[in-house]
Amino acid sequence: MAVSWGRTILATVALAAFFAANLTGAAVRAELAPEAEDQVAAATVLLVALVLQVEDGVPTQEYWRVPLGSGVLVSAEGLILTNSHVVDLTALQSDDETEENTQGIDLEIEDAFLVYAVDGVADDPNPRYSAIMVADRPDLDLAVLSVIGNERGLPLNRPIGQDRVPLALNPAATADSRTLVHIFGYPVFGRDAFASAGVTTIDVVDGRVRSLESGPGLGDIRLIHIDATVSSGSSGGAVVDETGLLAGIVTEARGGAAGGSEAVAIPVSLALPVLAEAGWENPAPSPSPSPSPAAVVPPEPTATAESAPGTPIPSAAAGDGLYESPAYGFALSYDPALWIVGQTPVSDGHYDFFGVQTSFTEVLFGGIPYAGDAQGCVSDLIQLTAGEPDVVAAEPLVADDGAPVAGGDASDAFAGSLLTRLDEQTDTRRNQAYYVRCIVLEPGVSVLGIQQWSGGAIYGEAARQREQLLAGLILP
Repeated sequence: MAVSWGRTILATVALAAFFAANLTGAAVRAELAPEAEDQVAAATVLLVALVLQVEDGVPTQEYWRVPLGSGVLVSAEGLILTNSHVVDLTALQSDDETEENTQGIDLEIEDAFLVYAVDGVADDPNPRYSAIMVADRPDLDLAVLSVIGNERGLPLNRPIGQDRVPLALNPAATADSRTLVHIFGYPVFGRDAFASAGVTTIDVVDGRVRSLESGPGLGDIRLIHIDATVSSGSSGGAVVDETGLLAGIVTEARGGAAGGSEAVAIPVSLALPVLAEAGWENPAPSPSPSPSPAAVVPPEPTATAESAPGTPIPSAAAGDGLYESPAYGFALSYDPALWIVGQTPVSDGHYDFFGVQTSFTEVLFGGIPYAGDAQGCVSDLIQLTAGEPDVVAAEPLVADDGAPVAGGDASDAFAGSLLTRLDEQTDTRRNQAYYVRCIVLEPGVSVLGIQQWSGGAIYGEAARQREQLLAGLILP
C-alpha cells in the first residue's frame, strides 16, 4: 500500500482481542464446545496402507497394515484432504522389497487406502472406508482422496455425509496471527505398535499461531507456524479455529527457533485449487457449534470474512469517518482525508480498512497473557515483527535527542523499533522505522493495536507523518 505524503509509509491497523485471566490467575482458554470437538474428530481420519502377500500374482492374505498419517473429510461426497507425503508410498515400497528379499515372499500394496475414523474424541479409531487418490500436488504437499466404499471396498449403504459432517473451510484464517487453534490428528509410533490400531487414538492439541511464513508475492502466506507439539502421524491432520472451521493442514513437526517445538501447517487457502482438481465445490458453510463460554468475545470480522478481497468492509465506510465495531460495541472516528488512499485496490490479498489499502488486517484473537494490558501488546507486536524472516536486526528506535521512542502505561502505550531487512534476491539491506501503539478499549477484553512502517531510513520525517496519521484516529 503506497501513500504519497512525501515519503512512502505503510500503515496497518490491527484490532486485537484479548481475554482476561480468571480469578485464580489461570489463563482462560478458547476451547471448542464438546459437540464441535466431536464433529471435528469425526471428520479427521487416519489413513492406512494395506500390504498383501501374493502367490502367482494372486493376493492370498493380509500381511501389514501400515499407518501413514491423517486426513480431513471436506465434502459430503467423501473427499479427504491430506499431505502428498502422507500418501507417497515410495518408502513403503522399499520396505516391502526388503521384506520380500528377507522372507522370500511376494508382497503388493493395495491400490485403495484404508480409512480409519472415530465418532468422537473418546472413541478408538476403526476401519470404516476405503479411498483412492484423485489429486496430488507434491509441490504444495497436498493430495485429495475420494472414498469409494466401506473398509472392504463394498458400496456404502448411505452417503458418507450422513455418517459424519465434513469440515467447512476458512481460507480467510491465514490472515490472523497469534490466534488460538486446535490440531486434530493420529500420532502413531511405528508399524509394530499398530497391529490392530487399538493403541492409536485421535489426539487433540491446542496451540497458538507463532508466525506466518510468506511465499512469493505480497500477502501470500505459505506456512503457518504453531506453538504446539505434534508427531509425524499428525501430518495431514486438521488445524481448526475457535469455531471448528478448517484453517490449515498439518504438514510437519519442527524444533522451534527459540527452543521447544512447533507444528507447521499449510493454510487451507492453498488447498483450494487441489480440491477443485478433485471436483470439490465450495459449499455455503453451515453454522458450526458455538464456542464454549470460555470464548465469549468473537474475533473482529476481517475483510475477507465480510467481502471479497479488494472491496471495502461494509461496516467501515471510508467516507463518513466513523467505524462501529459489531463485535466489541465501541466506535472509532477518523479523518477520511488522512486515511483514504487514492489507489485502486488489487485483488491479491489486499482490501480496504478504515479506507486504507493494506496487504493484511491482523485480527489478534486470544492473546491471553496481556489481559488488556497495552504495554504487553506493544512488546509482543514488536517481537512478532522482529521475528519476520527477512528481518536480520532490530533495535529500539531513538529520537533525534537520543531518547528512546517509547512510553505510556498499561492503558495506552507506544514504542518504536529500527528494523534492518534483507532482500535475498538483491542481497541489499534497508532500514525501516516501525511504530506500535496499543490502546485498551475494554479492560481485560480488547486492545486496539496500531502499527506503522516507514519505508525510509530517516526517522524524523516518518515521525512527523506518524503524528499526522494518528491524529486522524480518535477514540470518542
